[in-house]
Amino acid sequence: MLRSFAVQAVRPIIKSSLNRCFSEGSVLRMSSSSCTQVSSMEPHKVKEWLDSFDTVMTDCDGVLWVGAEAIPGSPQIINRFRALGKRVFYVTNNSTKHRREYKDKVDKLGFGGDLEDIIGTAYLAASYLEDSGFDKNKKVYIVGSSGITQELDDVGIQYLPIGPDPDGHRELGNISLELDTEVTAVIAAMDLHISFSKLLKAASYLARPNSIFLATNTDAQFPMKGKDIVVPGTGSMVAAVATAAGRSNSIRKAQQIDV
Repeated sequence: MLRSFAVQAVRPIIKSSLNRCFSEGSVLRMSSSSCTQVSSMEPHKVKEWLDSFDTVMTDCDGVLWVGAEAIPGSPQIINRFRALGKRVFYVTNNSTKHRREYKDKVDKLGFGGDLEDIIGTAYLAASYLEDSGFDKNKKVYIVGSSGITQELDDVGIQYLPIGPDPDGHRELGNISLELDTEVTAVIAAMDLHISFSKLLKAASYLARPNSIFLATNTDAQFPMKGKDIVVPGTGSMVAAVATAAGRSNSIRKAQQIDV
C-alpha cells in the first residue's frame, strides 16, 4: 500500500466552522475559492470570525516566506494569532529538511513556535511507521534525503544509506543485485541523486509481500519562477518508483490522509 503523506498548500487552512483561511496578511480565503477582504469587514464580523476557530495551519514557502526572506507582515500575523490564543501549526510537504531546521528558520524570521508546531512529511512518514508498529529489527529503503533519515533516527528506525548510488548497470541482460533481507518498507521522496540503480532497488524491495510503500508528496514539478526550465518534483520520482514496482494504482492522494 502506498500512503502519500503530501501536505498540500493549505495557505493556511484554519479549523473553523466557516472553513476559511487567512492568506498573505489581509485576505480571507474561502474553501469555495471566493475571497473576502478582512479590511472590508465590520469589526464585529472580524471578531466573530476570529472567535470561530482555535487552530491555524499554514504552509510555509511562498506563504510565510520566500527563500530566506519573510513575506512582509507575515510574522506579525502569526504572532497576532498566538496573542489571541490560537495554536499555530507550520505544515510543509518538503521532506528534505528535519523539523529542527524549520524551527531554526521560523525563529530567525521572527515567527516563533515550538518544534511540536511543525508538521513535515518526513516527520509524518517516520511517525506513521512508528505508530503502525514497524518492526525495528527491519529496515527502510529511501529514495530521498537526510530530512527523512533524521526523522527515522528520532524514532529508532533503521534504514539503508542514502546519497549517490554507484550505477554500474550497463546491460540489462547482466543485471545482478544483492538485496538487504531486512528491508520491509520503501519511502519515496525528493532525491537529487535518483538513478536507474535506485529505481531497481526500490522496485525490488516493493515486490516483497506486505512491503510498505510511503511517499512524501505527489507534486509533479517544483515551482521555479523566472526560469525557462522545468524542475521535476517529488511526484515525478514517486511515479517512477510506483510504475517500476507496478504499484501505481495504490497511490492515495494527499487529501485522503488525515494528518
